[in-house]
Amino acid sequence: MVPALVEARRAKATTARAFVRVAAAIWLIQAWAQPSLAQSTTTVASDLAFPVGLAFLPNGDLVFSEKQGTVRIIEDGVLRAQPLAVIPTVSASETGLLDVAVPHDVQGDPAVYAFATEPNGLTNTVWRVPLDGSGPMRIIEDLPAGTYHNGGGLAFGADGDLYVTNGEQHETDRAQDPEALGGKVYRYEADGSVPADNPFGEVPTYALGLRNPFGIAIDPLSGDIWVTENGPSGDDEVNRIVAQGNYGWPEVVGSGCDEECIDPVLSYGSTIVPTGIAFPASDAPRRLEDVFFFAAYGEATVHQVTLNDARTEAVADDILLRSKEPVIGLEWGPGGLYLSTPSSIKKIAFRKNSSDQPESRIDPRPSLSPPIGDDEAEREAAGRPWGLLILGILIGGLIAMRVRLNEQTRKDLAGDDPS
Repeated sequence: MVPALVEARRAKATTARAFVRVAAAIWLIQAWAQPSLAQSTTTVASDLAFPVGLAFLPNGDLVFSEKQGTVRIIEDGVLRAQPLAVIPTVSASETGLLDVAVPHDVQGDPAVYAFATEPNGLTNTVWRVPLDGSGPMRIIEDLPAGTYHNGGGLAFGADGDLYVTNGEQHETDRAQDPEALGGKVYRYEADGSVPADNPFGEVPTYALGLRNPFGIAIDPLSGDIWVTENGPSGDDEVNRIVAQGNYGWPEVVGSGCDEECIDPVLSYGSTIVPTGIAFPASDAPRRLEDVFFFAAYGEATVHQVTLNDARTEAVADDILLRSKEPVIGLEWGPGGLYLSTPSSIKKIAFRKNSSDQPESRIDPRPSLSPPIGDDEAEREAAGRPWGLLILGILIGGLIAMRVRLNEQTRKDLAGDDPS
């Protein structure tokens, strides 16, 4: 082989290696230049006994439930040694002390509300737990209970009413009967009475056709109710709940509804076990105001779902966090998104950047704490133009090197041409 051809091949190999190195550098710089949504994950409390529901008081204190029956408070970042209340319950399988919720007017109603299975395992109860520790009392009784398909979510709506999720305990016919309890989202007044304007008359049913709805959250912009639902074998769902809505179970599983029922916003072919669900509050970075989050116990993940402009459909579904433990409850609180695992409560903090404005379209919830600082994000944002400049220099240098090598190869081959 003539020497020029040998050198030409060596030049091409050198160029290929250079391309690989520069491509790797480009990837690293691009990854660095893109703002990350999740800034950090920290442990708020550990060595807990299966915390499920999370709710924040206006002063930023975190109230949470432990499945075996204790309602506890993290005050100024420190877990109180004594529980706020002990609720009698049984904690087999899906039963136990489950969700908790704080009323909007907590100063006028200084209490936290809790959903728990009675010790006999036959019924579920919603309790009012005074914040002064004076002892809980039952306000909603005789909701059907079961070791499976038990439900257990609580949320106060934009109207101030209390919304409750309850499964059908494998009694599928309950789900389609508006007068039967089970397989529903219920609507109550805060005192446990049924509102006069409920969509099905004098019964608490607000929406039906649900199998095992668990997590529930209220969109702070639209006031819409969103629920996670566990399907039979796959077909786990996230549903946007409307008054008198029928979500198909047991006739329809997953998508496939006609005018008689409402398809889920999200449906999964595999079993992911969706649990808690939450929307950002007014202290969130502005770019998060069109998203919500839900936990998938079976995946040990937290999903971040982006909504369309009407806030009725999902346009993106991303994995925000892959956890080492299953994820149960979710709630937005001071400085980020809080989640519970079987043994701990953690917080995901979100990085703000220069595009985030101090104001937000989200209607403020009760004041929790000042927004998280964005000094670190601003420093990163200031450094990104330098990264892009370096990227341009690398690409330009690579192009120039390739041109020179090609010119030299053509000259060498022309010099060795036997003709």
